[in-house]
Amino acid sequence: MDPFSNPSSTQWSNSPTEQAPASSDQAPQAIREDLSALPASLPEENRADFVLFLGIVSLLMCGPLGVVPWIMANSDLKRNREGRLSHRSVRTLRIGKALGIGGTLVFLLSVAVAAVAWHRGFDPMSGQIDWTGLLRGPTPLPADRIVFAGEWRGHRGTFIRINPDGTGDFRSRESVLEGGRVTIGEHSISIGNRGVSGNWEIERVPTMKNGIWTMKLNGEVFRRRNRGFTVNGRIDLFAEAA
Repeated sequence: MDPFSNPSSTQWSNSPTEQAPASSDQAPQAIREDLSALPASLPEENRADFVLFLGIVSLLMCGPLGVVPWIMANSDLKRNREGRLSHRSVRTLRIGKALGIGGTLVFLLSVAVAAVAWHRGFDPMSGQIDWTGLLRGPTPLPADRIVFAGEWRGHRGTFIRINPDGTGDFRSRESVLEGGRVTIGEHSISIGNRGVSGNWEIERVPTMKNGIWTMKLNGEVFRRRNRGFTVNGRIDLFAEAA
């Protein structure tokens, strides 16, 4: 029999054109492994832009806010290293962290300077502020002002103590201060510390008459005590002495 004139059914069934297409379940093993290796979802985006914004605000306007971008950046950088966050804008995240640290440090430095100034008699209401004096603290009285040193009591009850090392105390009807910084100008005396200050206009410099030293401040006549700088206690000794 001529095989070309009467082909068998077996020959036609084995023809490539007669084979059924492969199903998706029969995909090559390599392709299935590649698909299974892909992550189920993409990593989350970090908060770099928000951290940068907070860092700028903390440095320019609100120092205490700097702690927030500092902590947020640390958290996002840690999650980034663990592969849980996107690697996009990592540099921006680090810049925001640096700005937050800078804002926090500037705030702490400002608080420290303000505390020192307050302790050394900074008076924001006064017209003249000696910034260098605030930084270096009390200075001894110059030779032409040593005559003001002593314990002075006014006829209205005001007490003023001026020490040669530039410190002083006072007690008036309005306020009491110990350990203040003394500043004696051409026409005024001030003793200030921790936001409390006393200021007097010099109407007559200390002069001695009949063995008694007197001066006149704000219309009040002061007399220097003969016992000099002797102090036997604190504020309670500001009372009238014999």
